[in-house]
Amino acid sequence: MEPWLNQHKTVIQKITGWKIGDKDATDDRLGILTGCLGENDEKNYEFQQDLNQHTIVAHELPTNIAWYDTTSYNVTHEIGNDENGILRFGHSKNHRPDLLQFKHGLAVLDPVGFPILSETLAGNMADDPC
Repeated sequence: MEPWLNQHKTVIQKITGWKIGDKDATDDRLGILTGCLGENDEKNYEFQQDLNQHTIVAHELPTNIAWYDTTSYNVTHEIGNDENGILRFGHSKNHRPDLLQFKHGLAVLDPVGFPILSETLAGNMADDPC
């Protein structure tokens, strides 16, 4: 197993408490696992924080300044009945109030641009609380 994959496996086990075998650490299985983490914001943030701390220390990255920004993505998707879904009508930066949208937030370290947090948000959410 690749050393980087083994490190990710160890971090995932630590954060989730799940036993992860070598066959569970394939890219398909990690994709499924990422979906599971996506269902729990707290675990997702904890996972990203733990994983990024190792990278920051290993590469001695500067941590004095970080930047966070969001962008919205319009989608041509049927309106669903899921009240907790992320596809929402909101202020469209693309001037398309007729389309559903979701937002993506990204925090990076300055000046290297290393991503330290990535999150998908509801399309009707304002940028200020982020």
